[in-house]
Amino acid sequence: FFIILFNLFVSFFIYMLIPNEFKSYASILPSGNNDSQKSSLSSLANQFGYNMNQSTNPLTDPNVIKHIAKNDKLSSKILNYNLSLTNQEPKEIFYLLFPKQDINNEIHFERAKESLYQNIINVYQDLESSIIHFEVTTNDKNLSFEICKLIFEDTISIINDFTSENNIKKLNFLKERNEILRVELLKQQNSLKEFQERNRLAQSPSLQLEISKLITEIQITKSVYVSLRTEEESLSIEVSNTNNGIFLIDSPYLPKDKSFPRLRNLIFLFVFLNLLALSLYVLKNSKISRIDY
Repeated sequence: FFIILFNLFVSFFIYMLIPNEFKSYASILPSGNNDSQKSSLSSLANQFGYNMNQSTNPLTDPNVIKHIAKNDKLSSKILNYNLSLTNQEPKEIFYLLFPKQDINNEIHFERAKESLYQNIINVYQDLESSIIHFEVTTNDKNLSFEICKLIFEDTISIINDFTSENNIKKLNFLKERNEILRVELLKQQNSLKEFQERNRLAQSPSLQLEISKLITEIQITKSVYVSLRTEEESLSIEVSNTNNGIFLIDSPYLPKDKSFPRLRNLIFLFVFLNLLALSLYVLKNSKISRIDY
């Protein structure tokens, strides 16, 4: 009984010595691209000399998102961000994470940025889907939450800004192409009209063939024009979208309980110490008989 109480005390003592960890998390899902529709439309336009200049959006690729979330500018912003924890004066997150370091020391600051993504921030992709998870672990629940919110919001903001800028460039390109197509279509229609008026009374097969050729060219140009106009309208809607290509799964979470150590860790340690004590007791009191040959 004394050993059990002693092991309980040791387990509790070790449990209290272990630094607390609080984990905040968030999740996003990059949207898929309608590649088949875009590629077929681009192929149709390219056949007749019109380059739509389209490509899939690399910013919604999970691997790219992970790199965006770990960029140097964002890590510097996090460390310089002023935060006020409970019953404390506002101070930079740098000093909340590394109280013995100097933020004005370039070496200390660079080491802090490295440690930020090695020990505190974890950005990873779900094994079975394209979902991106953000996890932040510190010794304070509010600190974990604020860092998670910073990296989460800034990552989405960077993606949306780049995507919006790219869509605006595409939209301007499509408008220029559509204006060129519209003018060319009018020229082809006028050419057909003039040709028919000049040869109104003629019925030769060669003239009918030429008319048929002009009509075909008009139909092709009109088909490409309608397709590009459709793409322009679709892109106009995307430009006004404030959440380009990102779906929110879980917003940053304020942890209520510590993630480590937990009660089960205390129980496991207590059981382990008792088993160890029992093993030593059995070993000490066991008789090893000597066998003579």
